[in-house]
Amino acid sequence: MQRHTISPPSRHHGNSTAPEALPANRSQQPNLGSGLPPFELQAGPHAIHGREKSYSRSYIQFRRQGELQALNKELQAATSDLREANRKLGQRVLELERRNRESAHQANGYLPGNDRSIGSIIIDPHLRIGVFNPGCARLFRLRPEDVGQPVDRLTRTIWDRDEFLSDILAAFQNGLPITRETRRGRESWLLAHLAPAYDLKGRVEALIVYFSDISPFKQEQERNRLLARMFQESNEAQLITGADGRIMGSNDSFSQLTGYTGEEIVGRTTRRLLAGQKSKELFATLAEALRSGNPWQGELHIRNKDGNVLSTWTTATPLRDERRKTINYTATLLDVAARAGREQDNEYRANHDALTGLLNRFSLMQRLAQSLEQARSDEHHFAVLFIDLDRFKEINDSLGHHMGDLLLVEVAARLVAAVRASDIVARLGGDEFVVAMPHIRSAIDPAFLADKIRRAISQPFLLEGHELLTTPSIGISVFPDDGGNVEELLKNADTAMYHAKSRGRNNYQFFMREMHAITRERLLLEHDLRLAVERNEFILHFQPQIDLATGLVIGVKAMLRWRHPLRGIITPDRFISTADASGLILRIDHLSLEMACRQLAATISLAHSIGTQVAAKGIEAEAQLNLLAAQRCDVGQGYLFSRPLAADRIVEFIRRHAGRAVWERNGTPPGMVAAPFLAETAPATFSSGE
Repeated sequence: MQRHTISPPSRHHGNSTAPEALPANRSQQPNLGSGLPPFELQAGPHAIHGREKSYSRSYIQFRRQGELQALNKELQAATSDLREANRKLGQRVLELERRNRESAHQANGYLPGNDRSIGSIIIDPHLRIGVFNPGCARLFRLRPEDVGQPVDRLTRTIWDRDEFLSDILAAFQNGLPITRETRRGRESWLLAHLAPAYDLKGRVEALIVYFSDISPFKQEQERNRLLARMFQESNEAQLITGADGRIMGSNDSFSQLTGYTGEEIVGRTTRRLLAGQKSKELFATLAEALRSGNPWQGELHIRNKDGNVLSTWTTATPLRDERRKTINYTATLLDVAARAGREQDNEYRANHDALTGLLNRFSLMQRLAQSLEQARSDEHHFAVLFIDLDRFKEINDSLGHHMGDLLLVEVAARLVAAVRASDIVARLGGDEFVVAMPHIRSAIDPAFLADKIRRAISQPFLLEGHELLTTPSIGISVFPDDGGNVEELLKNADTAMYHAKSRGRNNYQFFMREMHAITRERLLLEHDLRLAVERNEFILHFQPQIDLATGLVIGVKAMLRWRHPLRGIITPDRFISTADASGLILRIDHLSLEMACRQLAATISLAHSIGTQVAAKGIEAEAQLNLLAAQRCDVGQGYLFSRPLAADRIVEFIRRHAGRAVWERNGTPPGMVAAPFLAETAPATFSSGE
């Protein structure tokens, strides 16, 4: 039988054209599919027609298998590519997780020790607040409804908010973590770590900000900086050694005294500085005192770099650790021979009050800081006494500044005589003094000293023929109960001092926390009093004076009142002490005088109609006298004419001015000072009580 190989039938039905013949040779047959035999059909119309259908189905099935095989190959290739992409993506995710862990670890591990984040928050790329933890909510007073709000809600309490926002933008743009210090208040420091969080493509999709409280660390850092600066810039030669006596450091004043630079002296023993035949004995005595844990003072002869021997007054102090083990020594050296020289005199003046010779404010702060460190190291108490002289201003104004200065010098001498040798005495300025007790056993020690000072200063002062009386008001604060630093101790002692004044002066008071409320009330009263002077809220009330024999009105006395807009009428006993302390008393006196003169116009005719004269007290200046004369005031009294005089001197005054004017209109007698004003009407008779 003859065989023919044919092509698949046409897809176009009704086509009468005979199928195209294929090559009879099998080698010339097309490869239709891998592993499939070629189609061999019998010749003849019936055979061909019957096999066409079978061939068509097989061909379609064959063709689909080929397509599936090709698709399978593509799927295998795509699967391989996907596996490789997944592998790379997994590596990228691990890398991003590692970077995020490192950022968080860096935020938590920035500070030494075991300090950890106290607050964290997420910020999105649109600079809006995301989720935050309770610590961050407490830290910045955030509420749940703040989520989605601008980041300004977070930065509103940060001092350097502009720089903080700039760092946020930089972290988003650069994709790098940023660590910065920022402040929320004068004593509050935060460490902010901005850690970028990345998406799968490595883009920054958010910032995680960790906040850590570094206030104690910054305060300790600032304290150490101040102590180091105080040590280095001190006018006194100072050095510090280890427990073995080898010098660890010195300041510039020590270099000026000895000629040794800091580098040259470090590592040497203090024994090599000593000079003279008695050096060994002195060194043994010094070492024994320091080993017992006590400071040592005495005169030491040291040899400077040039070989010259210097006589120094040296104070050596041991420093202990928390286990009370001596770990260092400090020494302060004063050049005894140079004290009389100009340089030493200038140094002395820089650290001492020019009037009294006591320590000044600058030196006081240095000594208090050193004593406070010692008290903290040795865990003992330390007391500060703030002393203010009562009514010193009245003495200064009435007798002049020269007499006031003499009084301050005598007060300083009595303070020095009352304290222990180890105590610190300083003058802050004006009539304010400070006494510090570096080591006390209990509150009895400062109380005993305060009473001793009170009794000493309360004794009369005889100065250039004048017997002066003053008393102290004393406030006491104690470390560590009333403050952990010098500024706080001074402030609280000052508060207690004002409380002593409010309790009648001439007493001492220990600081108590509730005194802050009293101080605030005093400050508010002073503020209102200043406004009252500016707004002239004062009025005069008049009290009639009655002749007890006849029952007739013979005069009126003017009395000052403050008409407070909220508190109503306030009598002088409630505000005069504040006015005196704040320096407002003179302005109030002048207002009272002007007010009385204005109201005298209506009073003069009444006074003259009842046969009396109008008298004004407290006349201090010619302008006041002219005003009173224009209002037809009859009698005047005040410092313009004379200060208060003793009985024998007033008799001499009357005799000297008998028959001639006491005051002339061509000028005001010099040296007149202010006195409280009081206006009243009085009978036209001389009264020795006036």
